[in-house]
Amino acid sequence: MSNFPELDTETRYKVEGYGGIAFYTLGYKLERDQNYEWTGIEIEDREFVQMVMVGDDYVHIIPTEDITPISDDEYCPECGQIGCKAYG
Repeated sequence: MSNFPELDTETRYKVEGYGGIAFYTLGYKLERDQNYEWTGIEIEDREFVQMVMVGDDYVHIIPTEDITPISDDEYCPECGQIGCKAYG
């Protein structure tokens, strides 16, 4: 089990292997239990996070060990590029 701190959906993150694009999180990856059709139970897999690039809508499943929080002044809120100063 990961020792990653609790996720914050308001925080932006940089993701290893994805260059200079900021991401936000939708939460931990959800796994359906073996009786999901009857129980409706989903279990958080805290080893992985559902992430979306700022300015996009595709959901990526990323290992929690590959994400690092960044501050609001490190990325462009419009294009998502880390280091872009268009809005700074």
